[in-house]
Amino acid sequence: MTIVEDLSGNVARLMVSNLEDSIVDPILLKGSIIVVKQPTWNALVEGGYQIRVDHPCDLIVFEDFGSEEVPEQWREAEEESNEMDSTFWKKEGDRMFLEKKFRRALDW
Repeated sequence: MTIVEDLSGNVARLMVSNLEDSIVDPILLKGSIIVVKQPTWNALVEGGYQIRVDHPCDLIVFEDFGSEEVPEQWREAEEESNEMDSTFWKKEGDRMFLEKKFRRALDW
């Protein structure tokens, strides 16, 4: 279960079925920018609605927040990194692996 906000500032609950997301190794991190390709509305027992995605392939998670595909108000300026060589990336990947954050380790 995730809380999402659209470009207009509207907030809703998002449930993605068949997604191995966990607190220890999350796929959807705070501040993630996503696109939902085939959303449906689902009524909640306690009242109200949530956005439901039935298959993870209908969810696109942006890795590059500076991409032109990301709405301008959500874009981040590229940070200059003069110390981020291959050794840095390897160490970060190793650290993520030791913390059992396997998906993040793959990204590094």
